[in-house]
Amino acid sequence: MDPKGIWKKLGTTGWRIWQTIWLIFRGRDAGGLVAIHEISALPLLAVRLIHKQKAPLIVVNLGLLHPKNQTGFRRAMWGLLLKNADAVVSLVESQTPELFRVFKIPSAKSHFLPMAVDCGFFNQVNPTHEERFFLAVGTNDGKDFGTLLEALPLGERLVIVTDSFNAKKVRAHRCFGAEIDVREAVSAVALRELYMRARAVIIPLLDTPHGSGHTVLLEAMALGKILVVSNSRSMRGYVEHGHNAIQVPVGDSIAMRRKLHEILEAPERFSALRQGAIRDAHERFSVYKFSEGLKSIVFELAGERGLCMKGSGDGGMEKRKDKRGDYYAFIS
Repeated sequence: MDPKGIWKKLGTTGWRIWQTIWLIFRGRDAGGLVAIHEISALPLLAVRLIHKQKAPLIVVNLGLLHPKNQTGFRRAMWGLLLKNADAVVSLVESQTPELFRVFKIPSAKSHFLPMAVDCGFFNQVNPTHEERFFLAVGTNDGKDFGTLLEALPLGERLVIVTDSFNAKKVRAHRCFGAEIDVREAVSAVALRELYMRARAVIIPLLDTPHGSGHTVLLEAMALGKILVVSNSRSMRGYVEHGHNAIQVPVGDSIAMRRKLHEILEAPERFSALRQGAIRDAHERFSVYKFSEGLKSIVFELAGERGLCMKGSGDGGMEKRKDKRGDYYAFIS
């Protein structure tokens, strides 16, 4: 699918409008529709108020439980539109009851699938190549870089890769100094290099309902890094203290500083932790495992609608026939 003309010139907005039009006319030929972000699902959910489709629509929840969506107009809007979704897939297990509380999404429609990581791109590193600095990566308002700045041992180096919102807060913090390097707009390849060189990766989090830090967590796990992670509710089902990461209480700079000192003094003590992280990345959080989970939801919903589908060997969907002719199901 490639929009042209005015749709392409309109950028993101044009893409969403064009995609919605395409789905209205071609979506009836699909065995299932997957929106990889609730925002991308918004136009189609609105269209479905008046134009029903047989193909099931699965919405991946990335930010539905952000505080801005839980009050006023946004809460009413999402509550109305999400009734037109056939399933909502959350990447945080604790969000299932919250989706019911806020938007009345029944448990039968709500699914939990852990986020995936590309273990081929983020592959195990050699600890002997690591340097003496800590790395913290992440964007959005779920990060707690202030606690990390307060926890950083005196004279130790810290690299923070983030967005402009957090960068401004970090530079204005009373503990900001010359040993702290703040970077923005870092490419995936350059970020992987930073991961590989860092002594440990720190993920300081606030205890937010909408979740934060999972992408960084899984990338660092796949690389076999020593991880220090705040014990946010969103990390349940991902982090196992002492097995794949070190957890510290949210907002506890003293506990975090203690762990950072332990890592600096004897990084070799954490070899079992590194191996536990690598195993979990490959066995629990692989791209294949996520796609299989998503595929099973699509198949179940399609079967309920009489859309006979058969799985192909590569984890995708095969082209099949029903009484309407040929159709495809897309996993994206």
